[in-house]
Amino acid sequence: MLASIRTRPPLARLCNRRPARARAVHDFIRGPMDKGTYKVPLSSPKIVGSYSSRGYREYQEDASSVHALQLDPAELQQSLAKSKKPVDWNPEVAGSVFLASQAGYFGIFDGHGGPQVSSYVASKLQSLIESAEPSSIASVVDWTKEKHGGYFKRWRGGALGRWTRFAQEGQAASVENGDKMTLEERLTLAFLQADKEILEDVNGSERCGSTASVVLLHSLDGPAQPYWGAKKVAVTIGHCGDTRALLCTRATGQVVALTEKHHAESRVEASRLRRMGAGLLVSDSYGESRWMGAVENTRGFGDGQWKPSGVTAEPEVSTKVIDGT
Repeated sequence: MLASIRTRPPLARLCNRRPARARAVHDFIRGPMDKGTYKVPLSSPKIVGSYSSRGYREYQEDASSVHALQLDPAELQQSLAKSKKPVDWNPEVAGSVFLASQAGYFGIFDGHGGPQVSSYVASKLQSLIESAEPSSIASVVDWTKEKHGGYFKRWRGGALGRWTRFAQEGQAASVENGDKMTLEERLTLAFLQADKEILEDVNGSERCGSTASVVLLHSLDGPAQPYWGAKKVAVTIGHCGDTRALLCTRATGQVVALTEKHHAESRVEASRLRRMGAGLLVSDSYGESRWMGAVENTRGFGDGQWKPSGVTAEPEVSTKVIDGT
């Protein structure tokens, strides 16, 4: 499983350094050794397993994606400190900038109306997550409001709200001085940017779409072990749609659901969509509820014709720290 060895660089102040752009999305995870690091390919079926079925359709509408990302260690540290259950993590214990910034990325994309949107998201979203910058938030939020209108006329950017307020108040210095996004803000920006590109460039995206459930696995060990061997792992979920992400305990078999269905009758979505008015949730002949009488998933990519009615690509984001021992 050892594919390559490289010398460990001198440890610097990780919180003040951003991973070099040359370290783009890749398909391997590194771990520490006494005299360097080892590399494990994520393409190995011993590391990641997957199964898919097209069911009764003539073609596959779903897609998946497995990669490794390099994210700013200071941003990861800040996000953990601001989570519902704050975690004190020092990136300098990781051993190197690369190991501190390394996160496993896993995505499942459930397409409908065709494979165009799900395949686009599977190929592009990871790069958008890694490259997202605060300086692009205002333009993405403005485009979303102007393009869709309707529900989005009174929308203020959701999880990106503090950055839109900076822009409105002329606080460009907040971006220029290097204020950090949280992981929730990074994922939200990347999801909205992907949706913008889809609606501008993908044929048929007004009538077809895709859900997205992505998981980031980040080791909190010192030195940082690969996520599958780490004693502490941060698990961050970015989710829109109705795909189920389950966390299973190997010792007991206990299963914990990490996602909630984004259907109009669900607790989170009912509260969000209430501003659109009553009477818009209609049950079909099978007893299944549909928003506007047609839409099952009220969050997702594409489906441009339903965006003015409140369908959004904003993810629901949560982080858990799990014991890997």
